[in-house]
Amino acid sequence: MNPADGLRAINEADQLASFEFAATFSSQGLRNVLQGIEPDMTELQAARLMGINGLPQCCPLMLSAGGRPP
Repeated sequence: MNPADGLRAINEADQLASFEFAATFSSQGLRNVLQGIEPDMTELQAARLMGINGLPQCCPLMLSAGGRPP
């Protein structure tokens, strides 16, 4: 990526606002899970705590629990 004229070298205010929203929303979703998770909760129940509802995320969603594979 060329720093002078490469892809995303120049961002507009609406792009930056969109990126910031996605990052903040994703971060709050993680906090919701950490504060609301309980023993014997399924992964789906824990993922629902994020409250995503189809809104954009700054990273792929992955939630897994349980012991480590052998």
